[in-house]
Amino acid sequence: MPLYFNAFEGIDFVNDTIKCALYQSDFVEDLTDQFLSDISGTEASGSGYVRKTLASKTATVSTNQVKKYYDAADVSWTGLTEPDLAVLLVFKDTGNAATSRLIGYVEDPDGPRVLVNATATYQWQSLGLFDVRFL
Repeated sequence: MPLYFNAFEGIDFVNDTIKCALYQSDFVEDLTDQFLSDISGTEASGSGYVRKTLASKTATVSTNQVKKYYDAADVSWTGLTEPDLAVLLVFKDTGNAATSRLIGYVEDPDGPRVLVNATATYQWQSLGLFDVRFL
């Protein structure tokens, strides 16, 4: 998962409200964006869509103390109808887009999808959403 510039500034992954949102293929990658209000692109809005709050979040330091792994329960949407889904975006939700800090995003490896009354599940990698190497 590509991470945004200063992705963890002011974020406590386990205790803060971390959400994910789905975006269409007009999403513009700019890793210098910092807040949800900076995002250029169309967020999903069809039936069955709501932003999802990540549950069962963990932050685990590797046994050799070199990395920290961040994980959460997989996320699913049911009855989802969207014409052009392409990106899942992860962010800290403060209730205000101008202060909701971006963490990272994942592009759909199969390209944009058309979903009609479908179930869409994003299964995180076995090691979690992402890891950060200690310097």
